[in-house]
Amino acid sequence: MTNLEYLILSENSISLIVSRNWRPPFRLRWADFSSCRLGPKFPEWLKWQTNVLYLDISNTKIADEVPVWFWHVFSKALHLDLSKNNLSGFMPESLEFMSVTYLFLSENQFQGFVPRLSKSLSILDLSKNTFYGFLPSNWEKLILENINLRQNSLSGSIPQFICQLKHLYFLDLSCNFLVGNIPNCGRSNLDPNQKNYSRLGSSTTQSLVEQKYCAKLSSLFLSHNKLSGEFPKHLTHFPSLIALDLENNNFFGGIPPWIAKKLPYLRLLLLGSNRFNGTIPDQLFQLEQLQILDLSNNNLNGIVPCSMKTMTLMTIKDATDLGPGPFNLINDWWNFIFGYIMMIIIEVDTKGELFDFKRGVLDFKSLDLSGNNLVGNIPEEIGALEGLTNLNLPRNKLSGFIPISIGNLQLLESLDFSKNELSGSIPSSLADLTFLSHLNMSYNNLSGRIPSGHQLQTLDDPSIYEGNNGLCGFPLPIECSESKTISQSFVSENRKSHQFYVGAIIGFSVGAWMVYGIFIFITPWRVAYFVIVDNMYDRLYVFVILNWARSTWK
Repeated sequence: MTNLEYLILSENSISLIVSRNWRPPFRLRWADFSSCRLGPKFPEWLKWQTNVLYLDISNTKIADEVPVWFWHVFSKALHLDLSKNNLSGFMPESLEFMSVTYLFLSENQFQGFVPRLSKSLSILDLSKNTFYGFLPSNWEKLILENINLRQNSLSGSIPQFICQLKHLYFLDLSCNFLVGNIPNCGRSNLDPNQKNYSRLGSSTTQSLVEQKYCAKLSSLFLSHNKLSGEFPKHLTHFPSLIALDLENNNFFGGIPPWIAKKLPYLRLLLLGSNRFNGTIPDQLFQLEQLQILDLSNNNLNGIVPCSMKTMTLMTIKDATDLGPGPFNLINDWWNFIFGYIMMIIIEVDTKGELFDFKRGVLDFKSLDLSGNNLVGNIPEEIGALEGLTNLNLPRNKLSGFIPISIGNLQLLESLDFSKNELSGSIPSSLADLTFLSHLNMSYNNLSGRIPSGHQLQTLDDPSIYEGNNGLCGFPLPIECSESKTISQSFVSENRKSHQFYVGAIIGFSVGAWMVYGIFIFITPWRVAYFVIVDNMYDRLYVFVILNWARSTWK
């Protein structure tokens, strides 16, 4: 096959067994061996493939050092994918002069400083290696759209020149040792007095700068670093953000109410494991497209806001139709981002074990407020979030009854109300959650019979309900006596009657004040009413006096 140019063997279980000295008779332009077996040694025959534009040897069981000749032979390649192997070595200085546009080296053992990059590079993935030090200084001149440096050993602060990557859509610097604040991308190195800007006002100039440098960023992942400061106000310069991950840092202060207004397209907001305090702003629940909200393990207080039903996407069971994205972002872009999130970020820790959700990527919806100081009742309005797959409220100070509306969340796979101060009975509507595979009601003040039926019968671990001395029934070893059953029924009926009386009082009050309001503000009606009353009084008085007089005459 001396004329062979395209060889695609990807996603098979083929082993390429050739002599180490084999010299292929062809010169490939497209070589895709993804998930085949080429290792454990680096394939020497690639040395003769000097015409390759596309090379994919990812996940091919190679455990070797990348030879020096590789970077020279493939200096004209546009696409290089060596990810998911056990490759080692240092990145060459010649990388700056290569023609590569897409470079994937993730999940290997590369080390050293992050190299200076080619000006043609658009997508860079160096995640899950051991790169260290600071980011190179020539990046502000690049056309990078996607940067993934997750899980390395980078240090120092996030450089200001990140703001000048005007084509950047995706940035992941998670799981490093970065410190300091997030750069203020509202600033620019442009001189406002320059010829092209001198005739414009300062606000207009600033707007142009923001549009030029910041408007395209859609995904920002900075979790598991040592970043600090208050919630960055200059994130308002990223109006097209759909994913923001600041988890496991040292951010503090209040969660600003402007998030919903300035970042209206957010689908993912992860702020857990920081030092945020204050109350949860009602405005946060006005993010109509929000799909995952994690505020866990902070110092938040106050009540759980009742305005949950304004999170429109969480109220929808089927999220197939995502609708238009910001700046005409197509659904495929969101699918890529969310798939990435599901692979490396969305892990729910339940009792020290990782719980994997089985539903589709676009159907995953989560609300996590655990590990705070929230008080008051769990709002009845939570039943409006019918699309939820995960609801996490443990380790707070929530009290009152578990709302009956919990039965509306029929897509729930994980529900955790543990370590609160909840009381009363567990509503029978819990048995309607047919997808439920993780449940934790432990360490509350719950009482009465545990509901049975459907999916609940498969959750037979007694620790689900431990720490509630008043509970009885399966799966606990405590059988329910008749008095406990009656007590549970009484609590349920009392709750219903309480709701009825509250509704009756509100209805009577509204009706009465409608009548009073008419009499106060409409004079002719008021006069007519009292004339009628006076006439009725006079007639009644005459009637009584005449009948009394007749009885005395007799």
